[in-house]
Amino acid sequence: MDSGRRVPGAMARRILVADDSPVNCIVAQRMLHSLGFSSEMATTGLQALERHRKRPYDLILMDSQMAGTNGFEATTRLRAMQRHGAVPLIACTTASSDEQRNACLRAGMDDVCVKPLQPVPLRNLLLLWLPPHTVEEASRRDALTRAELLSLASLFGAGFDDVVLTFRNDTEARLTALRQAAAGSDMPQLRKVAHALAGSCASIAGWRMAGLCRVLELKCQAGQRAGLARLLAEIGKAYCSFNLQLDHVLRCQQLSQANEHSSPTRY
Repeated sequence: MDSGRRVPGAMARRILVADDSPVNCIVAQRMLHSLGFSSEMATTGLQALERHRKRPYDLILMDSQMAGTNGFEATTRLRAMQRHGAVPLIACTTASSDEQRNACLRAGMDDVCVKPLQPVPLRNLLLLWLPPHTVEEASRRDALTRAELLSLASLFGAGFDDVVLTFRNDTEARLTALRQAAAGSDMPQLRKVAHALAGSCASIAGWRMAGLCRVLELKCQAGQRAGLARLLAEIGKAYCSFNLQLDHVLRCQQLSQANEHSSPTRY
């Protein structure tokens, strides 16, 4: 992965990879290194607990099915440590069934990452769970989003305006549907709308919104009502921020097209 894909502020973050497979650990650590992160490994749940207790990490990638103290037990014990309760815990699992994903969330994990790990999904997951520490870091992350949107805009050309308009109309309708489902405590509908919105956001490089909607879908699936109001508010904020990015890209595209039309024709 080239340096343009590195996560701004990554060098200041410490990540623990907890997995009893040395191959999985090496692959995860190489991917993290390519994104700019430093990482350490633990091969048992007990070792992960001890390492985090001595020097807390910013995020833990936790294999759910380690031998001995598995990821579920390690998560439960880690969450019992009051002062370490806020660390993002991401389940890394080959499990794809709803029941197995639900078990990860009910144990206290924040999100689920399906193996084998892939660079882009891993990067987007880390961007979601490791918010920027500084204004400069946030600005550099915004620049990454704009670069992806500009690439998408160049693919669609003049038709990108229609893509953005369709996205905005669809998203605003779905945000209304989310609020209505939440007000009525309709978890199946909330999950259904969150799933659809996550997909449409990912299609147009709205990765933060897509990630938040995916987490909302997982929480609804697991029947977890705690924190839903905060999550919905975060989705709304992410939409406002992404809209500003879309406005910027549309202005750049309009300026570029205007310059093309005003340039003298050479023969």
